[in-house]
Amino acid sequence: MNYRSDLEQFYGSIVNSSWFGIMNEYSTTNTTIGMGTLLPSYVDSSAPTGVVTGSQIEARLSSLISSGAVPKPDKNTYYAIHMSPQVTNVTFDSGPSFCKDWCGYHYGIFDSSYAWPFIAYGVMPDPSICKGRCGYPYLDGLTMASAHEIGRAHV
Repeated sequence: MNYRSDLEQFYGSIVNSSWFGIMNEYSTTNTTIGMGTLLPSYVDSSAPTGVVTGSQIEARLSSLISSGAVPKPDKNTYYAIHMSPQVTNVTFDSGPSFCKDWCGYHYGIFDSSYAWPFIAYGVMPDPSICKGRCGYPYLDGLTMASAHEIGRAHV
């Protein structure tokens, strides 16, 4: 993945920043939103390429969790999924696609086999495939979409 160390530094900083601390205003009696911790990143050498669907992303994430390649979810876990430049498009199964309709998205999977059954994740395709859309230049596009998706996934 391009800019891996920059993204690790970005995520490590943002989850302990005053920006993330503001998210506390969205806490409820059942859920407290607070500062976070960056876990080690994982590069999936078997990730799909070409046109990828939301269902494929969810299936792959579930497989990585169940195999132990990435940690099991708890109420504080968010999986940031950055696609490689070999992914030429990401589509929802209902049709909208990257660059045309969105620059990143967040969603969740319900899986009752885990103590915390909601798996929150965000998908940020490589902005180099957008040819000037989605916050290009490259690193600006990645951090813009990443900040938006992690913020939205937590509220």
